[in-house]
Amino acid sequence: MTGRRTYRCYNRVFQFLSECIPVMALSRPIFFGPSETDDCWFEESLFAFNLKLKNEVSGRGFVSKLMQNHNLIDNNWNCERCGQQCQLDNIRFVWRCQKKVSIRRQAARRCNSSKSAFKGEWFEQAHVKPADNLQFCQIYLDKLSFSVPFVKREIGWSGGTIVDWASFIREVLESYIAATTNKIGGVEFHVEIDESKFGRTKYHRGRFTTGQWVFGGYCRETEEFFAVPVDRRDSATLLQVIKDRIAPGTTIISDCWAAYNCLSQEGYIHLTVNHTYNFVDPITGAHTNTIERLWRSIKESFSRNGCRKHHYRGYLARFYFLKTYPTLKQRMHTFFIATALLYPPQVDGPPQPPQV
Repeated sequence: MTGRRTYRCYNRVFQFLSECIPVMALSRPIFFGPSETDDCWFEESLFAFNLKLKNEVSGRGFVSKLMQNHNLIDNNWNCERCGQQCQLDNIRFVWRCQKKVSIRRQAARRCNSSKSAFKGEWFEQAHVKPADNLQFCQIYLDKLSFSVPFVKREIGWSGGTIVDWASFIREVLESYIAATTNKIGGVEFHVEIDESKFGRTKYHRGRFTTGQWVFGGYCRETEEFFAVPVDRRDSATLLQVIKDRIAPGTTIISDCWAAYNCLSQEGYIHLTVNHTYNFVDPITGAHTNTIERLWRSIKESFSRNGCRKHHYRGYLARFYFLKTYPTLKQRMHTFFIATALLYPPQVDGPPQPPQV
């Protein structure tokens, strides 16, 4: 009997821990906003943040204030009928006019003109709760590894909804990175370049797939990098990417692929390593081990089931974003700013820039 009781006790403890581990894993600190001392921002743990989002009373006010501070929704809106400044309904997220007007000899009544706070913005026609939306953004930007069953258990979304909103987030990241990325390298800087095949079929086994070639570069001194999908690996295609992403005068290190033979004539210092004989050149010490390790990290962040070719830029943008902003505080704040830039609020008059 003692053994059976102990076995049942262990089963209960294991069940309790299995339910608590996902919550315990979200106990790292998170800060929203550019300043930790500003009263309009919030400094909380992820566990407390999730509790506030799920609170039916205070959660809506917390969400609306968070979105207004990051310029995701309008800070004010004037009624189109009477011009009176409207009030935001934190329950339904609707701007509503409360001004009393009188029509002829009738008794005064409220104008009651209304407008959705999400009109023309990222949350328009979302069909999900804003609190759940923000919680999903926090989960999707927290780690490179992303679990659909975990989101189903925490938020209660269907698989199709999760896939759609993950695609929407990658769209914002792709647009923001394309607008803010600068050239890497420069004089006295070393950049390793290489190309890698994603989603290929090995040993002619399993489901056949054509895969996708990705070309990238990594700067040793600044640890900046880029990864761009390319259709071909010829000299014209790769050289155009190199000119767009790497500054002139950079020392470029590559393998002996024939497409790189023209780099010395384009204003770059070119070093090569022949992988047929060694991984580190015995004379110059040139190697591409760093970017080879980068390929491994990028491929681990992709789904094992693969993805379509038109989704590669979004997945690469997510990996670049998570590596560029190491803390969740920076990721959430920068993502909200990027969302406001891509979907600016429809305000009366000139748009207000997001708080940076």
